[in-house]
Amino acid sequence: MAQLLRGRVNLPGDKSISHRAVLLSSISEGNCTIRNLATGKDLGSTVDAVRQLGVEISESEPSVLQISGVGMNNFVKPEGKLNCGNAGTSLRLLLGLLAGSNISAKLDGDSSLRKRPVNRVAIPLRHMGADIETTDRGTCPVTVIGKRLSGIGYALPVASAQVKSAILLAALSASGETEIVEPTPTRDHTERMLISLGVPLTTSDCTVSTGPASRIPAFDIDIPGDISSAAFVVLPALLLPNSEIVLENVCLNPTRCGYLQILRRMGADIATDEIAIKRGEPVGKLFVRASRMHSSRCDDIPVATFIDEVPILALAATQADGVTRISRLGELRVKESDRLSGIVTVLGSAGAKIQVEEDDLVICGPTKLFPPDVGPQHDHRMAMLVETINLISEGQLTDSYADAISISFPEYYEVMKSLLD
Repeated sequence: MAQLLRGRVNLPGDKSISHRAVLLSSISEGNCTIRNLATGKDLGSTVDAVRQLGVEISESEPSVLQISGVGMNNFVKPEGKLNCGNAGTSLRLLLGLLAGSNISAKLDGDSSLRKRPVNRVAIPLRHMGADIETTDRGTCPVTVIGKRLSGIGYALPVASAQVKSAILLAALSASGETEIVEPTPTRDHTERMLISLGVPLTTSDCTVSTGPASRIPAFDIDIPGDISSAAFVVLPALLLPNSEIVLENVCLNPTRCGYLQILRRMGADIATDEIAIKRGEPVGKLFVRASRMHSSRCDDIPVATFIDEVPILALAATQADGVTRISRLGELRVKESDRLSGIVTVLGSAGAKIQVEEDDLVICGPTKLFPPDVGPQHDHRMAMLVETINLISEGQLTDSYADAISISFPEYYEVMKSLLD
């Protein structure tokens, strides 16, 4: 039985940054190199879609792509539909990029993606002049016919980095200025990358303003390790006694590190060392040691900065002293699954004292856990949650969920086994 985690490890490239790097390199003028690209199925959907749009892409070595950009508005009409698989990021960002193009395209996805809302992207793009048709339920399959767009002022009704990014990508080919106001800050990878490429974009508090771009220059990028995937390595290191690990070359973007703030408040021994800025992204090391944790308030931290890590935070709360409340989690109901209900079902079946109160999770700890008797419903983050419970309760992984986990973190089992001592 494994008792602890020890060692140093490099994580695969950040999925959010990888999507944006592929899309922006596709409309650049020249040859781009992307290193440490995320390897999950979601990223594969974006790469395949861009290839269908006439962009030449080759893999010179594992996780290294050479992309020959076609310039602004030079995509070719795809012969078939663009299959976004399970990737909401692929669907929404491609809609933004195609809205002002000179082609039409149909975008679709798997049964999970077909349940996720598209109108929250389609509505602002239509305000810009886009021609977008969804199903009667406001979901995919969705057809977009490229049109001449105009800049808009738009206040996001729900904080969403994907919607914001879709508007920003559409604004690249729109006439006039575009201003987006967010209710709370969301991840800002699109803004950072556009600024690094010379696009006239400014940010202030929760407002982003930009104008059209005449061109996107060719660029190279080294993608830092995925900070969301890191959560499923960090937590077992905190909970397994005497564990001590170092995660190298990790994205330390503050709009993605809300869960680290919360864990620190709970008593977690987590330190960071920022060593570089790459395409506007802070990159560095993460030092983690096993810790005794206690409950803590987190309602002052924007949910968007830890939305993907709520499963791990809920698990942490089951092992912390006291009652933890994680609030305003309604967005989890429209993820790859109803992740809010899924967290309660999985942790409850493992022995946790957890319940939902409206859109809040309330967890009482500490409780002894045992392997859950329910599965993750093909949700990659829920699959890693189940395996983390297995690890801290039984000291071992089951290796049962490789297919689901491959959506975002195919190397999960390899990374974890390299650290198990």
